[in-house]
Amino acid sequence: MHRDLFFRLAGLLIFAGLVPVLCHSDPLVLYYEGKLFFPRLNRIPASVFDQEKPRPDYSLVTALPPLGKGAWALHPPFRWDPDASHLEGPLPGPPNRSHWLGTDDRGRDVLSRLLYGFRNGLFFAVAAWAFTLAMSVVIGGVQVYAGYRIDFLVQRFSESWQSLPTLYVVLFLLSLFTPSLTLLLFVWVLFGWVYLAGLFRSEVLRLLSLPYVQSARGLGQTPIRIAWHHVLPGALQPLLALSPYLILSAFSGLATLDFLGMGLPPPASTWGELLLQARLHPEAWWLIAFPITGLSLFLFVLGNSFAVPFKISSKQQIASQSAI
Repeated sequence: MHRDLFFRLAGLLIFAGLVPVLCHSDPLVLYYEGKLFFPRLNRIPASVFDQEKPRPDYSLVTALPPLGKGAWALHPPFRWDPDASHLEGPLPGPPNRSHWLGTDDRGRDVLSRLLYGFRNGLFFAVAAWAFTLAMSVVIGGVQVYAGYRIDFLVQRFSESWQSLPTLYVVLFLLSLFTPSLTLLLFVWVLFGWVYLAGLFRSEVLRLLSLPYVQSARGLGQTPIRIAWHHVLPGALQPLLALSPYLILSAFSGLATLDFLGMGLPPPASTWGELLLQARLHPEAWWLIAFPITGLSLFLFVLGNSFAVPFKISSKQQIASQSAI
């Protein structure tokens, strides 16, 4: 299961990392006056192309090259900036040749915003999962190895913290400060460690009572070595088994906060923000159909990792039937 989850998650992260290469209005490579430029890697001032603008217009660079010298550009497959507005036609605009999935109420391309929204949501979900897992392991381990008093105090605090109305507290905290990715991560981890820390603690206590750990202790191995080599790998298994759920929960949680207007600040691309526009413009079916389709595909690709431990191979089925 863990290997399957790793490959699925690695593939999704690689795809999310390649989104700026696949979709943007700036060229990947630009040849101008005998020099190569990489606009997606380095910020190039407009004065280099004899333009008086805040940022260069690369379409003019290739359309009007210097006399006697050629200019060419290598563009991404989808040449739309997620924050650029295209005000021709109705807003929001239905799918057409130029915008395959239509435009939103500000004339921004829906396909590009879906891709960048997936990138932002996945990076947030993976970061929230990693920080929550690390914090849970540290707190759960401290409870076991720090002694009864610390364990008792942390347990009582965890029970009190878990009894808080999480949604209302999160909305209250986000209303006090300007929303940002760092703040959302902090708030998410702040309320996500309690259950995992308790699970890790109980698993460590169970493993410490097993014969092989008692044997390692009898052979004179140090507590640090026993914890690192014998307890930690086994205690992490239940937490890793819950990883698809944790990532999906963080991804959908960010979309929910964006839908409520408490998520990433504009003009960040998010799926929840597209769904919010769909509520304000019920006639724009593409604003709800495509985000929901994308969310369903993401849930299927990553959530299917749950099914791996419950799949029984044909050989196992034949063996069990023959045994009967």
